[in-house]
Amino acid sequence: MIVTKQLLVRDIRLSGFNKEYIAVQNTDVLAGPGKTEVVDTLVVTHHGVAKANAVKLGNIKTTGNMPYKSLFFEYNSVFLVWMSLISIMIGISLALAPVIIKSIKDLVRIFSIPGAAVWQSIAAVLLLGGALVYAQQNSYMLQAFDIMDRFKILLYHPGALNIVVLTSLGVGLIAITGKLIINYAVGKLPERITGMSETEQKKVGEKFLLLRNQLKFFLLVDAILIVFSILTTDALRRSILTEVTFSIDIFPDNFVYLYGLLFTFFLGLLYMPIYYRLRYKGATMLHDIPQAELDGDKKTLSAIFLIQETPMQSLQVSLAILAPVLTSLAPNVLKI
Repeated sequence: MIVTKQLLVRDIRLSGFNKEYIAVQNTDVLAGPGKTEVVDTLVVTHHGVAKANAVKLGNIKTTGNMPYKSLFFEYNSVFLVWMSLISIMIGISLALAPVIIKSIKDLVRIFSIPGAAVWQSIAAVLLLGGALVYAQQNSYMLQAFDIMDRFKILLYHPGALNIVVLTSLGVGLIAITGKLIINYAVGKLPERITGMSETEQKKVGEKFLLLRNQLKFFLLVDAILIVFSILTTDALRRSILTEVTFSIDIFPDNFVYLYGLLFTFFLGLLYMPIYYRLRYKGATMLHDIPQAELDGDKKTLSAIFLIQETPMQSLQVSLAILAPVLTSLAPNVLKI
């Protein structure tokens, strides 16, 4: 985390006060074969404070000198917030990666999941990751890193940030792999626990609880990483708009809202089917046990297999799934 932040600090690019006038051209077929048409003029104002204030001072006598570099974060404090958030995100990602991998290995060992099923899960997740990366490619809008590179602001090498993005995405995909492994492990549980000894029933109960807890853990991992990615996106948007302004809204906050909404849907889609399959499995394993026994001697088994979330537990899961969209709305609602 500290290393990431220091690398970002060393890559900071300072820019002076100036204006750019960029012709927005229509090169599509609507302009005609081999023709271009200017449809707008994009005015880009760079707020390099040092040069701007020097013009305003005029003949006023100064009492001392101070390098603009030493005040950069005072002028653009939200960029320091962004650097801190992205450093924390990469630190969390690297810290969680071995824990997630260990959890998956334990699931594979405990439930004797064949290698073919593991590789199928990995292949499915890699396809999902490829689809997510491909979905980010959009020739109809400027991405944040493109804006930084095109207008030469904030960082000298914004393309290097893709390493951070891919690292956090990779850890999130490993957690999704864990969810798919859990989905396969549910099928390894017995259909009924009637006829089993108390020791065997206890072992099945421990396995069932393990799946419940690990499913929540993997959901929490993905929710945390997505929340940080949304926070960093919003902070980077504000940093860019502090450094330069445009005659159009080149980085609308609607993009951040849409980002949060899509990932809320994404989290729910990956969690809810597996959760309800596990819940149904727990209920069917107790199907042949009379209700009187479930309320009496088998009450402990009933508490394990019949998933009945407390209001607080339900709230925790709901907040984890809704976290992306709530996070995307928070900065403007809280005026931060």
